[in-house]
Amino acid sequence: MEKDSWRLKQPTQKVVEYLDGLTINGKNIEFVSDVQAKSISENYVEVKVTFIASDYKLIKKKLGNSSSN
Repeated sequence: MEKDSWRLKQPTQKVVEYLDGLTINGKNIEFVSDVQAKSISENYVEVKVTFIASDYKLIKKKLGNSSSN
């Protein structure tokens, strides 16, 4: 993601950290090992989340793009 690209399109994610976990837009994220949050403006927070996943895939197209590459 390009640096400061959030300035073009406003973020909508809601992140909530609990003592025993984390949710993003109400979806539980499991196996979280680190969360760092830093205020970057009056209305926005930069959140870095580290977690363990069972798989990773890189798809070289933008989200919502229905054309195949």
